[in-house]
Amino acid sequence: MDVRTDHVVRTQAELREIVGDSHPAVWLKEAPRVDDVAAAFVAASPLVFVGTSGPDGAVTVTPRGGEPGSVRVLDDGRRLALAERPGNRRVDTLRNVLENPAVGLAFCVPTVLHVLRVHGTARIVTDPDVLGLWDDPPPLALVVDVDDTYVHCGRALKMSGVWEPDGWGNADGVPGLKRMADAARATRPDAG
Repeated sequence: MDVRTDHVVRTQAELREIVGDSHPAVWLKEAPRVDDVAAAFVAASPLVFVGTSGPDGAVTVTPRGGEPGSVRVLDDGRRLALAERPGNRRVDTLRNVLENPAVGLAFCVPTVLHVLRVHGTARIVTDPDVLGLWDDPPPLALVVDVDDTYVHCGRALKMSGVWEPDGWGNADGVPGLKRMADAARATRPDAG
């Protein structure tokens, strides 16, 4: 399907004409650091999505999971530390941070409908003091200097029913990891 170019929103004025202005209270939920209440949310979160973009502008969002409290809040909420655990070794997030340190984080807590968003600037560290924040020190950590935090309402999570087991249905028709990887490989021009 081609999207007609005369039906594309191109300016913020056009966007605001359609969606309207936000209520001033929405902007008052933003803070310049992770305060004590937001730190309690981070401590309860076993899942954070990390968004980065590379030098070509391509965006990557990766999930990071661990025990609740595995993301450390440092320097009175002005910094966060995320352990970088071995995975598939593509290191998309880390490669992006080397080129463009801007990051966005979205912390989720099971059964809680709101999300904590954090924006900042990241760097990859091997500092033994930072790595020593975990009982099982990782080889690397991502340290994020916090620019702002924002509590995001739960509308998307509520509408998705992600935390409501009765609405989950069953995953029989959902393609598995191998099937998806095989299908992706088959689309590549170099697939033999």
